[in-house]
Amino acid sequence: MDNMRWLPALAALISSCVNTLHYELHYEQSGGLGGVPQYRITIDSTRRCIIVSLDDSTAHRTRAQQLEEDFYRRIGSMIADTALWSLEPENAANPPRPDTPLRHLSIRLGAHTKQMVLGTPLPDALQPLVMLLDSIAQHATSMQR
Repeated sequence: MDNMRWLPALAALISSCVNTLHYELHYEQSGGLGGVPQYRITIDSTRRCIIVSLDDSTAHRTRAQQLEEDFYRRIGSMIADTALWSLEPENAANPPRPDTPLRHLSIRLGAHTKQMVLGTPLPDALQPLVMLLDSIAQHATSMQR
């Protein structure tokens, strides 16, 4: 029986490997009227997050950080929960307006890539994910000032 002690640990390890969603995400928000921030976020499959704050000048501020595993998984769960592959590539029902930001979202999951252009308002299915990405960018921008 003692040689079977490792079995639960092995099962947990295999389960965590199978349940880990590896993805790459690229999100960019253009500015709108009234000081809407412009930024670009890239998250790769190694959990590296690069945030570039873009402004009206040629000065861009870049911040890179390693995401915690739980946070990376949380974003992956949000991606999985959006039924991403069934969404239209362009948010045609909401054409871009000059006073609101235009957003580009690209997600690669295995061999599949989904690219979307998002106007305002956002599709309901994407609001939680985009709000989280906005908060990441705002946090990084506030730390750079």
